[in-house]
Amino acid sequence: MKKLLMTVSSFIFAANMFAAGIGYIDTQIVIQKYPETAKTQAYLETKKADMQKILDEAKKKIEDKEAELDKKGAAATEKEKQEVEEEKATFKSKYEEMQQSLDQVQYTMFEKLKSDINVAIKEVAKEKKMDIVLDKQVVYYGGTDITDDVSKFLVGIEKIDLKK
Repeated sequence: MKKLLMTVSSFIFAANMFAAGIGYIDTQIVIQKYPETAKTQAYLETKKADMQKILDEAKKKIEDKEAELDKKGAAATEKEKQEVEEEKATFKSKYEEMQQSLDQVQYTMFEKLKSDINVAIKEVAKEKKMDIVLDKQVVYYGGTDITDDVSKFLVGIEKIDLKK
């Protein structure tokens, strides 16, 4: 009986030691609490608004020229019609170029955020002697929640340079 009790006790002790090496974070909370997330979103919204303003102005010019052509009716020359079509093509090209540029900036900035969060997770896990850190969504039971520790660590990380 004593031997069985010792065996069960050692399994429980080993399981508790292993469980102490597992941490989890609520990724959504970490992202929300990280100050650089809001700054990044604000910067991207400003860039998007600036882009939209430029595109709206270009679109308005095209619409004005189309309205002018409509007024002329049959008196409009093929050259004038061709110019409007060329401006439409230029507009489309400009839109695609600006969208691609915005997408690239967004990707770069989000990769920086992701990198910062990964560094924070690794450092907190190392400090707490954790072997594994999972997302809260995949943990049904057990483990140690290190969400707040990761969020606190992120406050001290180097800030994202919005000018790059």
